Amino acid sequence: MRNFGIALVCALLAGCSPGLSPSVSAPSANSPRPNTPSASSAPPTIATSVGSGVPAAVSSGASAGRFPDGLPQSIGGQPVLRGAEVLAHVQAADSDAGFLVGAWLDVYTGPRSCFANGCPSGIEVSDEAGSGTSVLTDGNATYQFATGLRSGPAVLEVHVHDSRVAPCPSAAVACDRLIVVDNPVWTGDAFTDPRPLGMAEVQAAIWRVEPAISFHPIGDGDMRTEQGLTDAQGLAPSSTLPAPEQLAGVYVMPSVAAMRRALPGIVPGTSGAEQPIALRYRESGEAEDGYTYSVAARWLIVQNVAFSVFTSESKASADEAFLDQLVAALGVTP
Repeated sequence: MRNFGIALVCALLAGCSPGLSPSVSAPSANSPRPNTPSASSAPPTIATSVGSGVPAAVSSGASAGRFPDGLPQSIGGQPVLRGAEVLAHVQAADSDAGFLVGAWLDVYTGPRSCFANGCPSGIEVSDEAGSGTSVLTDGNATYQFATGLRSGPAVLEVHVHDSRVAPCPSAAVACDRLIVVDNPVWTGDAFTDPRPLGMAEVQAAIWRVEPAISFHPIGDGDMRTEQGLTDAQGLAPSSTLPAPEQLAGVYVMPSVAAMRRALPGIVPGTSGAEQPIALRYRESGEAEDGYTYSVAARWLIVQNVAFSVFTSESKASADEAFLDQLVAALGVTP
């Protein structure tokens, strides 16, 4: 799931609806949608060769016919385009024929602020997991007709030259070149599961360190405040009272490479958590029962997992043993 930065709260304006966007004209009766692969829970049929312009190289840990992050290179004989290849296809397209785009989605389902020109999509997209950047941003694409989107890896059916897009929501992109997202035709499998550490392994490791701790998954409608954790699966503690040597959140990225993109420059391990770059914020205050606290929130990275931890504000090394425990619990030498 992606970091949504500041959570958007519905502004109680008349007509506020997550499904509304700029006004649209009726679709042309003479422009039927082409036949494209349909969404299915079954694994896609993946060709071993791909269309021109689609990168064919895969890492040693990926299967043939897959991109390094596990997304399929083609489905049903159609190439899956990514990144700059998408924009090149858009510029060359002369019809509304559908094509496939691979990406990582964070789909926010909570309340949103709606303005006179409609509601934001609530969808953030990464061309590469953890990057937070994509050719399918709101400026280049519209999600107003999309169905079935959910957070995670996806291959999306999209098209351009859609007569319904009027007036054009982006001054920077011609209406006929605006990418219209339709629906996902593939939403992940074992090749895109988080690795080397999965959510179940991480939860078990946390309970070995703090047996009494209670966590719940962060859903698509929850507020997200951690910056830079694009495309992570998250866990939040049931207790929110800050204290030194306490977990504030746990974020499992799809891969180590995705973690590096999401939190660049932070060195893994205890020593990295103690560096200034790993400091997220400082917090102090007094609880209703008179308990006073003064803590520093830091990132502790272990492979593809990021712990959001509270440490002593004055000196992070005072909590070194606690950080070492978390690292060791995941099977890594502190």
